[in-house]
Amino acid sequence: MNYWFLAACFFVGVSASSTMGPIFIMTFNNSAVKGFLKGFFTALGAALGDGLLIFLGLVGTLAVLQKSATYQVLIDLVGGSLLLLYGLKLLFYQNPGPHNHLTPNSANSLILSATKSFLSTVINPLTILFFMFAGAQVLATGKQALSTFDLICGSIVTILGSLMILTIVAYIASSIGKVMKPEKLKLVGTVTACIMLTVGSYFFFDALKVIVQVIRG
Repeated sequence: MNYWFLAACFFVGVSASSTMGPIFIMTFNNSAVKGFLKGFFTALGAALGDGLLIFLGLVGTLAVLQKSATYQVLIDLVGGSLLLLYGLKLLFYQNPGPHNHLTPNSANSLILSATKSFLSTVINPLTILFFMFAGAQVLATGKQALSTFDLICGSIVTILGSLMILTIVAYIASSIGKVMKPEKLKLVGTVTACIMLTVGSYFFFDALKVIVQVIRG
């Protein structure tokens, strides 16, 4: 087993989850408003998405798909729409009351949080681009002879690296949420929603621009 390759995969997971992107903000918001468990499942879904993307990046699938104009437009359109939907829902339906973070989370709610963060990860154009290049760089580290088992282990290690960082974020945010007033928690939700709406709008309208160009051309 190539330990340098595994170390590189772990670093990729840490790097992917350390950026102040939609997933980082989503994890922080869910943890501050709903508690650590909600944030942890958000982190878990995102980490699993990272593991899937690094695996696809390592086997070259992302590089092949990235060459397809149709694929790029579809990812921008779906990813942008999803972020817009999440942002609008968070903006208009948030109601953090006193001790809201202590409200028990149902199993369905936790699974839904993990599913949302997973989908937000695997169809985020910037995340896909990151793992496409990360996969190519990591392959150079372990190019002796990587088996399917090595690639799977690399994906698992990436998941662990990503989950470690986001779990720390969830813990810190949940601790902050316990002492924040409801008005401050609502402000956190509003800021999160605005970030998602901004990023989602960029990808959505970028896809529409390409579609209009194709129709006119």
